[in-house]
Amino acid sequence: MDLPLVVDPATLEMISAEEPPAGWHQRRLYLGDEAARRWMAVGAEQDFRRPIGRLERGLFGSGRARSRRLAEALLRSVEIPRRWRSFVSLGPGDARMDLDLVRELDAGEPGMDYVAVDVSDVLLRRAMERLAEVSGSVLGILGDFESRFDFIEGELRTRCDGPRLFALLGNTLGNLDRCERAFLERISVSLDERDGLLLSVSTKGPRWSVEVEPLLGPAGYSERVQSFLGVGLRSSATRPAGFETSVRFEKGRSDVPRASAVDLIDAARDEPLISVRRYDWRALVAWLQEELLLEVVFQEEVVFDDVEGAGVVLVRRSG
Repeated sequence: MDLPLVVDPATLEMISAEEPPAGWHQRRLYLGDEAARRWMAVGAEQDFRRPIGRLERGLFGSGRARSRRLAEALLRSVEIPRRWRSFVSLGPGDARMDLDLVRELDAGEPGMDYVAVDVSDVLLRRAMERLAEVSGSVLGILGDFESRFDFIEGELRTRCDGPRLFALLGNTLGNLDRCERAFLERISVSLDERDGLLLSVSTKGPRWSVEVEPLLGPAGYSERVQSFLGVGLRSSATRPAGFETSVRFEKGRSDVPRASAVDLIDAARDEPLISVRRYDWRALVAWLQEELLLEVVFQEEVVFDDVEGAGVVLVRRSG
């Protein structure tokens, strides 16, 4: 399928280099065919739409149930009547959630444009192909939204109608290589008065504490997630035993008050592999309103258990 793709030359140069740029930890995990294949396997593991047999139930049942509840909250966030003309997905992954959201949005505004932005050409093309089934038009931008948003914004202004709904799902906010403030301040400047930004993040349950945080140890990462992370390890660990000996866990950083941040460190390189942040829901919402001066249009937290949850928030520029 021949779909329109815009390439940022600076991003292409960075991802084509023998070594990714300094500071690219999470981002470099997505580069290459093998990385994309393993990431799509992670998405399949969490896909609540697929039938699940008895053998899979113990392994994936809980994760799929959580994915379903989060998807329901995301769908509720777009039930508020708004005439979005473009859906801009920043880091779409396998785009399954994008498909559901665009279907819901398109029911009220037929012909919605879909734009996927990613540093992985494989995941980008997969997202475009999947959304071509339901979207009025599809566009892919091979670009880095953390450091090259000016290029992305220029293309969107030229090619897409507003109002635009930007989406940063799957706790991508909590996985940024840099912390949250710089990215959110930059994208906030680009929002027109009618545009929106939809976020889904990991949150702390009512009895969360550092002592019970699952992401501070290998048991908090499924075998398929460990396999995906293994793409970025110097030791190329792809099995749980190798993963345990190839990483260490350290306290990370976040701009958001009361957030918990964990850095997975590649022991061989002695540098971060990925950052994972979990948010105190009330503190995050207050920070978006009081520090970034964004208006909260919709908010909902989904508590999975005493320790873990997820939150969905739709914001726009105040005034």
